[in-house]
Amino acid sequence: MLLAAQLRLALCLLILLVAWSTPPAASASAANDPAGLHINHVKLASLDSMVRQADLIVYTELRDDSKPYPTGHSIGSGKLYHYTQTALVKRTVKGSIASTSFKLVVDGVEPLPKPSDPLNDTYTGPFTEGLYVLFLQQTAERGTYTLVGGGWQAVYPVVDNRIIALQQGGFPELNGLSVQELAAKLRPSAASSR
Repeated sequence: MLLAAQLRLALCLLILLVAWSTPPAASASAANDPAGLHINHVKLASLDSMVRQADLIVYTELRDDSKPYPTGHSIGSGKLYHYTQTALVKRTVKGSIASTSFKLVVDGVEPLPKPSDPLNDTYTGPFTEGLYVLFLQQTAERGTYTLVGGGWQAVYPVVDNRIIALQQGGFPELNGLSVQELAAKLRPSAASSR
């Protein structure tokens, strides 16, 4: 009888010890919450600078599966959101990735600003489904990336196997290149940044 009581007491103490040493589920998920991620918006001076800062440069297909995460911050007349979107890797130009897909995190404003609003030049919001070349920086969460510089300079749509440099800051020397030509052009810069 005494032995059974001691075993029950030991079992209760063990359960309490495990309960106290296990972090609550909320704090574990907070580290992976895209809303808490800081996206640094910096205008890049040159293509070489963007290549050097990129952990990963990929030719990718973005899916139309964006999910909004309110950050709790106001900007202009709207609220700042972070969006996650699935990207499927078609080709890696710089860096390596263990998976064939990753999570892209970008930021945007809701409600959408008027087209003439300068916020549109900084905050991309989620992208339409399609093919892109993206210059990316890895976040603290494995398999999650943000755009180098945080905005449009790191985004290059691909149409008919040709890269389009956007007016919102794309580097014009990439305009009209194929993905293969881009890889050849960036090879010296990508090799020197490793």
